[in-house]
Amino acid sequence: MSNHDQGNHNQLSVTLYQRWGRSKQTLDEFVLEYLNRHPEAYQFWAEPRPGRNQVTQQFERVQDYPFLGSRFNPTHPVEEIRLFFATKMLHVLRDEAGGCRWFECSEDPLADDHLGTENSKGKFDCHDHAMYTLQDRARFFGKPNPDGAVGDGYGDRVTIREYRYPGTGKTFTWRIMPKVTGGDQS
Repeated sequence: MSNHDQGNHNQLSVTLYQRWGRSKQTLDEFVLEYLNRHPEAYQFWAEPRPGRNQVTQQFERVQDYPFLGSRFNPTHPVEEIRLFFATKMLHVLRDEAGGCRWFECSEDPLADDHLGTENSKGKFDCHDHAMYTLQDRARFFGKPNPDGAVGDGYGDRVTIREYRYPGTGKTFTWRIMPKVTGGDQS
């Protein structure tokens, strides 16, 4: 069994409402405006722009970056970000030509708002997986957590929902599910 298929998962089928587009706003501007309109985001995942190592002059992944967090407060330029909500997610990519590209999907119909109407909808199979994050570095790597690194209540385990194409099982997209209170996430 591959790591991809391990863990608890259900196999319900949902309609996923989708829309996408481009914006002239920078990624940071777009995300901040979106969060002002939709403050109920409970988690984000961010991929920072690689930094240049001053010794080797090679581009390297940013060390100790808070890739997973409960608020958008980038400490380094971000290339890509996903915002997670109770039934939807927003994925935003920095566009090399300027501005950004975005994709939003939801298990509920999308409101006709500043992003426009939905572009598409389709049926997908859902697979929920309990996953461990790298935030619990002391347990997995013997490296202490930086102060406040795990202070948002998410700890070291989250539930990922994959949306897969029916029949093929290939992943279309994914999102982090809300934290279950009063017990472990499944």
